[in-house]
Amino acid sequence: MATTHIEEAERAHVQARAQLESIRELVMCLDHALTCDEAACGADCPHVEDEAREAITEDALSVEVRTDWHTVGAVEAAKPTDYKISHSIEFRGRPMSLGC
Repeated sequence: MATTHIEEAERAHVQARAQLESIRELVMCLDHALTCDEAACGADCPHVEDEAREAITEDALSVEVRTDWHTVGAVEAAKPTDYKISHSIEFRGRPMSLGC
């Protein structure tokens, strides 16, 4: 039996919700790593910021950043101004929203 467009859309919606939940948990763990200093708190998250960030980048299909135009050697200007994290769904934003 062939699948209908409605069934395909429902399956895509379920998959997108699962991906979004996974991303939400990863970002919550990053927030936890940034705010909790007690490794014995019982949270199932890394307590080291770099480990939490690494979990986000390893889970994604791709993580890309870009910068604005700047002069050679302008270190502050070379920091990323935008990011894009792609899973099955794609999120874009400014680095400040992830604490970069």
